[in-house]
Amino acid sequence: MKKRIYVIEDDNVMLLVLESLLLKNDYEVIKDFNGKNIMVSRKPYPDLYIIDINLIGKDGCDFCRLIKEESSTIPVILISANIDLEKKAKECNADKFLTKPFEPQHLLNSIQELIV
Repeated sequence: MKKRIYVIEDDNVMLLVLESLLLKNDYEVIKDFNGKNIMVSRKPYPDLYIIDINLIGKDGCDFCRLIKEESSTIPVILISANIDLEKKAKECNADKFLTKPFEPQHLLNSIQELIV
């Protein structure tokens, strides 16, 4: 069975790049532009979340906290172009933080590490 990854991103190009990378590597992908559907399209629960910290008018850490309150076992990878947000990612209990741009293989390795 394919592993399901839920991606929240506010950049359509990045959302498509992530979707393409994940599909090519045999993952099922749920795309959510800027987190607008997170309250309705999370079930069945994904195996992992990839969330941009800096969303338009929203905070990816808030989504991370919400997810961790509901199910602390689902891993969350937070991503950002701002390296200074790594501390913030740790404070909201993200399992991993990646700075954009990142190597595709680095993301894939992180996913494999978190969803065994």
